[in-house]
Amino acid sequence: MTEPRRSVVLLGLLALLLLAPRLAHADELVIATGPAVALTGQSPGGARVSGEYNRRLGRRLLLDLHAALLLGADERACYFDRQGALLCDHGAMEGMGLMLGGGVLLPLRTRPAYQAYLRLGAELGRVSFDADDTSGLAFALRTGAGLRWQLGAKLSLHLEGNLALGATSLEGRRNREVEGGSLAWLELIVGLGFAL
Repeated sequence: MTEPRRSVVLLGLLALLLLAPRLAHADELVIATGPAVALTGQSPGGARVSGEYNRRLGRRLLLDLHAALLLGADERACYFDRQGALLCDHGAMEGMGLMLGGGVLLPLRTRPAYQAYLRLGAELGRVSFDADDTSGLAFALRTGAGLRWQLGAKLSLHLEGNLALGATSLEGRRNREVEGGSLAWLELIVGLGFAL
């Protein structure tokens, strides 16, 4: 693992450790994973691993706070055009990202065994493509829908699909060239929820 990638992973773990004491009275903690498929050349894609805290704010609204790590392949895909501008076109499963975000979950239907919900929120984080020696900040609005099955008194299964749209600003570490661009990815997530 390269030094920039190692520092992003350590930052993510530190953020989760600092948040853990504040989550002691959460309604539910969810550990989830699944593929995130990048739709633009500046978006990270790969395996998404996330930790989520859902707290009930009312009968029909839940607060969602989460931290996610996206881990993809590390292939070179940036080059300079004739004017000297940095251009990147990474594949659907390349790059790395550490995203912190929040939003709301809106329950749609409740049955004894399952509950459908909508997700609305935003994420802010850092993306990096180490083979190209580029990294930068990213902001994305995230929306999706999911199903939550109750497996037991304190255990639930979550299936969710999300779309994230936003912007990123990538900077080459050696030459300080900046490329701004759109950010988009699709996620399919499976998670386990633990009621507290």
